[in-house]
Amino acid sequence: MINISTSDVLVCIIIFLFFIFYFLFFFKILKITNLPITTISLFLCYLIFGNIGHSNLAGAMFIPSSSVYRFLPSLITIILFSQILIKNNNNILLFSFYFSLLISLVWSIESALFVLLSLGSFFVVKLSFFLIIKDKFNLNIISSLKNFYLEILLGTLLFVIVLFFINLNNFYLFYEHALNSQGSLSKEILNNKITLIYLYLLILCYFVLRDSLKYKNIFYYNVLWFGLFVAYSSYFLVRSVDSNVLNILPFILFILCCMKVNSKHLKELRVNTIITIIFFSLISSMISTIQNKEKFFKNLLSSNFFNKPEFLKKDYLPDIKILNTIKNYPNTALTLVSGNTIHSKNLNLPKFGYGLPILPLEHFNILRLSTKQHLVDKYFINNKKHLLLCLNFCDFYSLDNELNIRNKIFIGNNIKFEKIIEVETKKSKEILYILSKK
Repeated sequence: MINISTSDVLVCIIIFLFFIFYFLFFFKILKITNLPITTISLFLCYLIFGNIGHSNLAGAMFIPSSSVYRFLPSLITIILFSQILIKNNNNILLFSFYFSLLISLVWSIESALFVLLSLGSFFVVKLSFFLIIKDKFNLNIISSLKNFYLEILLGTLLFVIVLFFINLNNFYLFYEHALNSQGSLSKEILNNKITLIYLYLLILCYFVLRDSLKYKNIFYYNVLWFGLFVAYSSYFLVRSVDSNVLNILPFILFILCCMKVNSKHLKELRVNTIITIIFFSLISSMISTIQNKEKFFKNLLSSNFFNKPEFLKKDYLPDIKILNTIKNYPNTALTLVSGNTIHSKNLNLPKFGYGLPILPLEHFNILRLSTKQHLVDKYFINNKKHLLLCLNFCDFYSLDNELNIRNKIFIGNNIKFEKIIEVETKKSKEILYILSKK
């Protein structure tokens, strides 16, 4: 029987998503520019997999969460919806779109916001135009409802979904982690060349949108893509650093390629812009490759294809003394704190080692003090005691003004802890604590 870990599957999915986007982008650029296949392939390899030589070739493939893995579900949804606008009454496209929309909404909070902003822009603009011109015609309400059945159905669905999430009691937990993270704090928009490139592409897409205003169907189509451009731009505007522009650059270039252009001058400007970016990106990446040739060939020839976190063994079994002590506390949940390693569900431990909602510690400790206190107090309403098994050491804290709380365990003001047993093993030290209300 083949034993495939979930982390291996996740990495394979990430790589698969990279290649899907690669081929979608490849055929778009090839159709617009007619450049040699080798040139386009090399450019996209650097752009998607190496971030055009930024930061010593440590690009999107090294940080997938900030690139394709986060953005692609919303991108596929908009691609499918744009095809529905072109090909009416295609049931296969409709089914694929609704399925992709569902995936985008549950994929991540960012993906949901991206797709909702793009679709919302489309429907708001279309409704506005409909209300503006309705007095010029003899309006047949039933006929209009039939013509706009897709928009009405999708709009109702989106409204219900948004209302559902807003009314969730713990909805704030979706965004609190990001808002309280020091790495997510906003920075002022930098006045440099990278920012000017972004602004130039934004204005160019706006010109394409404005130029299509006299063609209603094309204008709606371009509004959809421009809304997605603005949605992706929020990733850079929230934290305006050069690396974030380069992370979204593949997607905003792809959007530029997808928008329909009417003006001959704008078509020439778009082609020249894309060719210029390709030319300078290849020069920059070639120079970066030469300057970092040791790192480049090391990564290229490495047999370590998957860079994964370090996991604790699935069959990890505590010392027999620890196990016997745990048996003295029947029906008591246990949380395993494994230090620098990540642990999967452990069948040898109560609640599989995931009793308290505090793992991973570095993520839980980013939350506000009031949120952490609420979660811990809520848990101990139905549980009088809780076991805590620490490998090597455990530090506890109650207030956020304490130092180095990243990997410490929050107990708040209402919980006390007591060490039950400590056992020295060959590989580590195992310490069992009991937590209870004061």
